[in-house]
Amino acid sequence: MLSADDQFNRGENDLACEQVQRAQRLLGQRPEAASATQREQLLRFERACSTL
Repeated sequence: MLSADDQFNRGENDLACEQVQRAQRLLGQRPEAASATQREQLLRFERACSTL
């Protein structure tokens, strides 16, 4: 059985990964809108979500 903390963390992770997916879609629509730093950050977040 999961503790309340585990459930909260899982919910936060799910929300964060949904935001990563949204950012990926936006980047696909307007690739010029993202700086190199933002692309790098998105890549790190994508990797983190893929390990959950």
